[in-house]
Amino acid sequence: MLKYARRAGSLTPAGLATAASVELAHTVGWQAYKLHRQYKEVGKNIESEARALAAEMDTLATQYKKVRVVGLSLGGLLALEAQAIRTARLLLDGNGGSSGGDPAGTVELHLCGAAVTASRAAQLLSAIQGSTAVTVYHATTDRVLSVFFSFAEGAPSIGEVGVSDDVLATMPNVESIDVSDCLETIVHWDYANKFDKLVRRRRRPHPVS
Repeated sequence: MLKYARRAGSLTPAGLATAASVELAHTVGWQAYKLHRQYKEVGKNIESEARALAAEMDTLATQYKKVRVVGLSLGGLLALEAQAIRTARLLLDGNGGSSGGDPAGTVELHLCGAAVTASRAAQLLSAIQGSTAVTVYHATTDRVLSVFFSFAEGAPSIGEVGVSDDVLATMPNVESIDVSDCLETIVHWDYANKFDKLVRRRRRPHPVS
């Protein structure tokens, strides 16, 4: 996009700013399009994919003392759905105690820019409460979520606005961290490059009963 601005002679500060804005809009639009395609695909297969991930988490929980699952964007929804499946099964089998926790390993969920509505997240967090620690990393500057996701769902995502204080007050194992200042302008996919820094911003150890 910038080369077209230069051809038009827009090398003034205002012209460059306009070109940069167009480039940014193009990039955000492309990311929103990718998310839209992924969203439709995941929507078709969410149950089977969540069960597959839950099975993988079960295997890892028997092999390691600590299992960390990092979900980016729609991966955040998938991780929550998978842990909800695991928690229900552990409670039913009586293997996880009253909280449904893992008998052989402790699972942590790290949700980065999660494409999940607040209402759906509250349901899933309630379903897994006490069985695992959950950290939600969100950014109010995430234009992909604020533009596409909010339009598609008619409500903002926890990846944009975080988990509400009302929900956090009832769930001591859940933490919501605003990481807007840590990410680049094109926020949504920058989590992969910055996760090692973001995870250090956790304010407290997660109690899991």
